[in-house]
Amino acid sequence: MMFHSSKHYRQVQRRDGTTITKWAPMKKTIYSLPALQEVLSAANQRYLKLISSVATPEVGLEKLQSLPKPKTENNHRYKGFNLFSEEDTCLFRTLLQGEFAISGFYQQTTPPETSPTNPPTRSPLNHRLRTHGIIKKSC
Repeated sequence: MMFHSSKHYRQVQRRDGTTITKWAPMKKTIYSLPALQEVLSAANQRYLKLISSVATPEVGLEKLQSLPKPKTENNHRYKGFNLFSEEDTCLFRTLLQGEFAISGFYQQTTPPETSPTNPPTRSPLNHRLRTHGIIKKSC
């Protein structure tokens, strides 16, 4: 139970009869309600902050609908993605496996499954993915 493990700064009576003020577990009494309210309010604020940072389904739907549309960057046109084509489906399956979620990938380490053609064509693929906002370039 959360109340049992929550600590707050309070007076604690020692066995020898002296009292000191220190961090101690909350007591399950009515006198701990203000401290409990403070702890729970802070937890609620953290939860609300997390929920507000999560994108709504509408944002994801807009991004999904813009995926097949071509994008232009620096006077270069990059074609959209067709999720019904075998090549693009294979690409997204590879990216969704999660192998690159932590360390990312480099042009040299891009797996061959992402591009059925020879390795020199991987650079345009990476630019295309970056332009459409699917991957981002790390610093």
